Parts: sequence; C-alpha cells; structure tokens
Amino acid sequence: MKNAVSNSYAITAITAAIAAVIALAAVLLVAPTIAMAQNPHFIGELAGRESNGVLTVPFKITGLGSEPVRVTLEGTASAEILCSPPPDLKKKEADIVVPGETQKKKVESSQALSEPILGQITSTLTLQIGPQKISDDACQDPQWETRFGQVRFQGATLTVEQPPRSVALSAPVTLR
Repeated sequence: MKNAVSNSYAITAITAAIAAVIALAAVLLVAPTIAMAQNPHFIGELAGRESNGVLTVPFKITGLGSEPVRVTLEGTASAEILCSPPPDLKKKEADIVVPGETQKKKVESSQALSEPILGQITSTLTLQIGPQKISDDACQDPQWETRFGQVRFQGATLTVEQPPRSVALSAPVTLR
C-alpha cells in the first residue's frame, strides 16, 4: 500500500511538471516578442560614389532584429568658392575661383527605415552640400555672386541605430 501511494504521488508530480512545461511553451509561442539585434553587420564593401558634389552610398545590413532602424550618413566635404559675375557681364567674364578660399562643411543625411524584413535592410543614402551661407566678402566686387564650386568629400561614416538612438553599428565609408 505504501508503494502504491508513493507511485501515485510520483506520477502526479511528473504529470504536473509536464503540464507546467507545456503551458510555459504555449505562453512563449503566443506572446508577442520583439527580436533584438543579434549581430548587425554590413554585407559587402561599404563604398560611396562621388559625382558632382554628391556622395551616394548603397548598403545592405543583415543580422538586425525586428525593431525600427535609423541609418545616418555623415561626412565632411570641402568646397572651393567661386565668384560669378553679374548677368550683364556673364558673356564677357567667366566664373573666377577665389585663390586660397575653400570652406570645409560637415553634412549629414539620415533615414528612418521601416522594420527589417527577415533581419535585413537594403537601401541608399546620399550626401550633398546644400545652399549654405558663404561669407559675402569672399568676392572683392559686391556685385559678383559668391557660390560653391567643386566639392570633394574627405570622409564619411554610416551609422545604424536599432532601436533609434541606440547605436548598433558604425563604419567608415570607402570613397571612390
């Protein structure tokens, strides 16, 4: 009789443990989960192409979780300063490069991207120096317009945040 009672308790304990494991598994499968970035990394070379003062960087990131992603492209560019003659002199005079005058500008472009699909995102970001204030005294004649000439990027960095404001990955861009 004693063995029958102890066997009954053992079977009840095992049954209860199995039921608890099954219940826990069901809760974990049904409950909404957010995958965190496991191992974010760039696929292929992170290379930017520069053309006419615009830097374009295509990229593919994998190893992301399912949360929203923000990607920022930041770079530094130098632009020579040109003096353009007023319209009535345009036909006679060409643009003049101001000797020794260049301006270094830090520029940034960022993009909030939707949730990654299967932990991956493929996109492109561009950088360019937009209309910015140039000192009016760069050209000696006040009638001449001051503007940017040739623009060259010295460097750029691509930063991935997941979730936004939490840096998951950052790497320099190879300029071509």
